[in-house]
Amino acid sequence: MVIFCSFCLIIFEQSIYEKMRKCPECGGSVVGRCDRKFCCDDCRNSYHNRRNRTENNELKRINRILKNNYCIIREISSPSVSDSTSQPGDKNCYICSRDYLLSQGFNFYYHTSLDEINPGELRFHCYDIAYRIEENGTTYIYRPNNYQ
Repeated sequence: MVIFCSFCLIIFEQSIYEKMRKCPECGGSVVGRCDRKFCCDDCRNSYHNRRNRTENNELKRINRILKNNYCIIREISSPSVSDSTSQPGDKNCYICSRDYLLSQGFNFYYHTSLDEINPGELRFHCYDIAYRIEENGTTYIYRPNNYQ
């Protein structure tokens, strides 16, 4: 018996066609279009999730660190916070120590971007909030003007 696939414009002999078409996830037979690789959506999803698991876990870990950093500096730069470690330098600038950020679990190795304000002077960003660290450990946190 001869099977004709209009999608690929290829003629297969049925016995060869069926031997070639095995699901890479479960090994079951694949029926349908000639370019179909998996027997069902569950096998397709399982295969791709397993293949991308390592990459996805690394992204989740980094996003968790960035979110933690953001929550820490957002809390410090919140206008409602009356903590002695957070002192407003001006309307949109708050000052705290590097040690205080470390004690809260802030990870200085992760940020979303950075600017060079002056030669050798860097300002780091964690999403929309920026911070700058002095050599003595003083940290200036800048929140955007429209911050609520």
